[in-house]
Amino acid sequence: MKRLSLFASVLALMACTPPAPLPPDGSDIPWSEAVELFQQCRVETAFQLHDRTVTLTLKDGTTLHTVTPRLDDVVRPGVMPPRCDDVGIIME
Repeated sequence: MKRLSLFASVLALMACTPPAPLPPDGSDIPWSEAVELFQQCRVETAFQLHDRTVTLTLKDGTTLHTVTPRLDDVVRPGVMPPRCDDVGIIME
């Protein structure tokens, strides 16, 4: 019984682990990190240019830059989970 209790405690702590710290404001990040930010519902707005450059403004005001593998990947299924609040998407 102690093992089960210990296991449950470890799982609870893992679920409460805060997200990784963000890179400095204005940083360039890989697309995979941008997708993680979308999945964590931390993105407030995303602005995509024709050259696939995307500027993300996070809910805490941080601005980050990335490049999508393909044009319009920002709005493809699997990037933004439906459970997140509305995210402003601006496309050039």
